[in-house]
Amino acid sequence: MPAGMVLRGRTYHADFMKNGRRVRKRLSTDFHAASDMLNELRSRADRGALELLDNRYPWDDLKKDFLAWAKQSVRRWREYESDLVAFEKFSHVRCVSIVTPRLVDQFRQLRLAEGVTPRTINRQVGTLRNMLSKGVHRFKVLASNALADVKRLAEGDPTKARRALSVDEVEAIFKHSRPEMVPVWRLYATTGMRKMELVSLLWSDIDFGDKSITIRASVAKGKRSRRVLLDDAMLAMLIALRTEAGKRPEGWDRDHVFVNQIGRPHRNGLLLMFYRTCKRAGIADGKRNGSVDLHSLRVTFTTLSLEGGASPKAVQTILGHSTLDMTMRVYAKATDRSMRDAINALPFATATAPDHVLSIAKTEADSGQDLSQDSHNCPERQSVKVG
Repeated sequence: MPAGMVLRGRTYHADFMKNGRRVRKRLSTDFHAASDMLNELRSRADRGALELLDNRYPWDDLKKDFLAWAKQSVRRWREYESDLVAFEKFSHVRCVSIVTPRLVDQFRQLRLAEGVTPRTINRQVGTLRNMLSKGVHRFKVLASNALADVKRLAEGDPTKARRALSVDEVEAIFKHSRPEMVPVWRLYATTGMRKMELVSLLWSDIDFGDKSITIRASVAKGKRSRRVLLDDAMLAMLIALRTEAGKRPEGWDRDHVFVNQIGRPHRNGLLLMFYRTCKRAGIADGKRNGSVDLHSLRVTFTTLSLEGGASPKAVQTILGHSTLDMTMRVYAKATDRSMRDAINALPFATATAPDHVLSIAKTEADSGQDLSQDSHNCPERQSVKVG
C-alpha cells in the first residue's frame, strides 16, 4: 500500500501531512482507482493549485470523531448521540456532503408532522450544526459548515408554564406508581435534585451514617458539588434498595442507585414513566407539553418548602442555585398563592384557588400534618413531609 493511504473497512482513504497540515480524504473501494486518486491529490497538494478539503467525507467517520470528543467534553453527550440517530433514521446519510439546508428543512417538516416540539427539533439540528462545525474547525476534515446559517424554528413562549404539585397530587403519584419507582419520585420531591443528578447517583455518593447525599460536581449543572440531607423514610428506602442492589443479576449495573428493567441507569424513558404515573394518579396536565413534568417535582420541593416556612437561603443551598434570586423566581413562577393572599387581604374581596390547587392549610388540617413544624428552628430542613 502506498505511503499516505490507509484502509478503513473496505474503503481506501488518503491520510498524509502537507506543509504541517493533515490531509484526510475518502478515495475509493478499488485499490487501483484509490492509488490514482491519491497520486492526483498529492500532485494538487504539491502545486497548491486547488483547495484540498471538501465535504465529501464519510458521515460515520465524522460521527465517530464527534462523539469521541463529546464523551470527553459534554456531560449530556448521549443527547448528541440520540439526535444524530434521529437524523440517520430520516436520511440514511453516508456522506457529509448530502447534509444541506434543504435536507434539514425536510427533516424538520417530518419531525413537526410527527408531533415533535420545535424546541426538540432545534436541539437536534443544533447537534448537526455542531458536528459539522467541529469537522471544519477542530478535526479539519471539512471545507465548510453547510448548516452555519440555518435559522432556528420559532418556539413560541420560551418559558414553559410549569406548576408545582399539591401535597395530595404528590401522594397520589406515590400511590399510583410502580413500587420500584416510588423511591425515585420521592427522592425528587424531598431533595429537589435535577434529573441528571438523580439518574447519575451512585451508592458511593450516599453517606448512610450522616443521612446525606453528595451531588458530585461532574453531574451538577453548575459544576459545583453540594450536600443534601435525607429524611428518615427516604433513608429507609435507600437502605432497602442497597440490599437489593447486591442481588442484581450478572451484567447489571451495581454502582448506580436506580436502574431500569434491563439493569442500566435510567435515561430518556424516565419522563414517559412519570407521565404514565400522572395519568393513573388523575393529574390531567402531567403529559407532553403539559404544565407538569419531572422538573415539576423540583419546583414542588421549592414551593412547598418555602410555603411551609423554610429558610429561602437553605432552599437555595439545597437546590444548588448560584443566587437567591434564582430560587425565588422558581417560587414566583410556580405558585400564585401569595397573590391570592394579597387579594384576600382586601375587606371586600375573596379569591379562591382553582380546583386543582389544594390549600396547604387545608391539607394540614385534614391529614394532621404540620408542614411548617420546626421550620424556623431548623433552617437546614431538606425534606417536604409527604407520603
